Amino acid sequence: YGEEGFLIDELQKLAVGLVPAHERDFNLDIVFGPEAQAQAVLAQCAQLPMMAERRVVIVRGFDSLDGNALFKSYAERPNPHAVVVLCCNGKPNLNQHPYRALRQHAVAASFDILKGGALAGWIDGRFRQLGAETESGVSAMVADLSGPDLRTVSGEVDKLVTYVGSRKRVTREDVVRAAGHSREENVFELQK
Repeated sequence: YGEEGFLIDELQKLAVGLVPAHERDFNLDIVFGPEAQAQAVLAQCAQLPMMAERRVVIVRGFDSLDGNALFKSYAERPNPHAVVVLCCNGKPNLNQHPYRALRQHAVAASFDILKGGALAGWIDGRFRQLGAETESGVSAMVADLSGPDLRTVSGEVDKLVTYVGSRKRVTREDVVRAAGHSREENVFELQK
């Protein structure tokens, strides 16, 4: 749950990766909460995997799933062969069911908007993940230029890694040359 949708999407990609591509037709369900009924989703969660080790059920917009309170009993006795990922937009009331039961019997992760040092640390990690080194201050510059939206930041990091190519070291000069704008200094601000 949380406001940072990019991290929730990244978690969903990891969960999908738990099921090999050739097993996904029968062992992967991605449900959009506002368009589903809790009974049907619970039936998917209770199914055994078909010729596979596990099945994965992902519910996007779980907070909008009609009848999601039924997940209280599922949280207490989950299917041991299923990985169930319940994604909420924003922060639900964790003191009410089914969220209280889910928090007691499952793993909860909060994805808040990253700011300041946490954002710069995330950017450093993203550069390392892509195999690039950074000069001191690069991550702070990218954070200042891109703002707190991780989709935008991730795009800028990808662009910088592509820009430096085989050099694999991103400098502050590269940020200035490749970015070419900031969230405050763009063509629309110039027109004003």
